[in-house]
Amino acid sequence: PAAIAAAIKETNRAVIAFTGDGGLLMCLGELSTAIEQDLPMIIIVFNDQSLSLIDIKQQASGLPSRGMRWKQPNFSQVMEGLGGKGYQVSNIEQYQQAMDEALEIGKPVLIDVLLNPEGYSQQLKALRG
Repeated sequence: PAAIAAAIKETNRAVIAFTGDGGLLMCLGELSTAIEQDLPMIIIVFNDQSLSLIDIKQQASGLPSRGMRWKQPNFSQVMEGLGGKGYQVSNIEQYQQAMDEALEIGKPVLIDVLLNPEGYSQQLKALRG
């Protein structure tokens, strides 16, 4: 939702939103708004097919990891089904090509970045110091 507001305000440049797959599932309908308003925005989805942050917190509390991993929808196909442009990528070359094309389109674009969930815990520790 914040990226939509930014794209409405900043119509002369692309807005790039970063979200996780779980976060996007909680506000999936916002993609329709971005497409309906023809907003120049790029949505990057970090897709590890899980609620990794919650899973890490559960494990840290000694709780079993239940209900955190599941088969996600293909977010690029969801975006295409809504009338936007979608890409699904799994390596840096595909990502760079999708990003280059997305910046040229000037319309709502979603890039579904497939990630290995095993590395998330270490990445989070590195970010937090």
